Amino acid sequence: MNRTTIRLAILALSMPLVTMAVKAQDRASKSDLKDSVKSEQADLSKLIQIVMASGKDGKFVNGHAQAAGLDGPMPLKGASVPLYDGARRCRIVYEADASAGNRPYCVYFMRSKIAKHEGEERYYRVSLDGRLVKVVTLKNKIDDRGALLREGRSRVEEDLASPEIAKAFKAEMAFWLKDWLKKQPKLDAKTTTAAPH
Repeated sequence: MNRTTIRLAILALSMPLVTMAVKAQDRASKSDLKDSVKSEQADLSKLIQIVMASGKDGKFVNGHAQAAGLDGPMPLKGASVPLYDGARRCRIVYEADASAGNRPYCVYFMRSKIAKHEGEERYYRVSLDGRLVKVVTLKNKIDDRGALLREGRSRVEEDLASPEIAKAFKAEMAFWLKDWLKKQPKLDAKTTTAAPH
């Protein structure tokens, strides 16, 4: 048998082994992705519980609610973290129900940035199972006294498939579900998780 025939025989025999190794690696990657999604959903549920229990009361008022992507005014519970150039905010929008308790509706992560003559707020609307539903960027011109100018307003509904938006959203999720959540007191084990809407 010459060397070429031997090499072809070895190659032919090793192909099934390579295919099996690739399939095993693919299954492991899918399993890791599922575990990551489950962990993210669990962390989001914890975040919702904490903010609903201890967040500040607020409301998306008429006009602001629609600009951010809601159909109309809705109550919320919120948490904020001031930054040198603006703030990060988490808003749990809920449906008020006096008899059955307030039911979370969706989550908004908001990042505001203030420059000398312009303010920007980007709203990431997230479903209760962690899916990014909508991203809206609101901009406002600011006068020399720091007041918002009506004539300088703009609203852009962002492309969810944009790499820039995906990267920014990932950073917001990481901040709220990892950094912020770790600093919060442990939840009472009796607290129930939020059910998806």
